[in-house]
Amino acid sequence: MKKQSYQHQKKENLILRALQNIFLLKIQNPNSNIKMTVTGVEAASTTSFVKVFLNVIPEEMKKEVVKDMNKKKSMVRKFLGDSLKDKLRTIPDIKFVVDDSLERMRRIEELLKEDFTTED
Repeated sequence: MKKQSYQHQKKENLILRALQNIFLLKIQNPNSNIKMTVTGVEAASTTSFVKVFLNVIPEEMKKEVVKDMNKKKSMVRKFLGDSLKDKLRTIPDIKFVVDDSLERMRRIEELLKEDFTTED
């Protein structure tokens, strides 16, 4: 993993918090059975581009929701610009991706359980 400067980490955290608030207050439909969470961001070194990791419940809808959010990224970028206009010089371009870290964690746990049960 590449070491990032303090300023870069600070900008990523600003973007993450702003996107979490945007999803909570402006995008998430409380009547919908689909729940979306922004779990992380990865910004380019110039913060002109940011990859946004989304966790979606139910899991069967992940790819469809991410595809839909990528179609709506200009709207999200406008909300982000309104939120961070006095904190960032440029508002980054956004790409939404599926956060599969929970799935990987579950798979690792399963493998570890299998490994421990085969040793007995």
